Amino acid sequence: MTTIRQLGIETAAKLAIEHLTRPGLDGFLIHVDADSLSDQVMPAVDYRLPDGLTPEELVTVLKFAIAAQRVV
Repeated sequence: MTTIRQLGIETAAKLAIEHLTRPGLDGFLIHVDADSLSDQVMPAVDYRLPDGLTPEELVTVLKFAIAAQRVV
């Protein structure tokens, strides 16, 4: 999360999608674990993250991932 915060969510998402869509890969799967969300919006999880993703950040990541058109 420190790196994501330093880069900003859009840059971090773009870099992650570039990695997932590199040549030689057929596509990627999207799996969202509620533990990745900020403890303020999702406290009822096994592994709490005080600085996890906000709902808006999750939406940003998902938009970039889906726009890549490589989700399988």
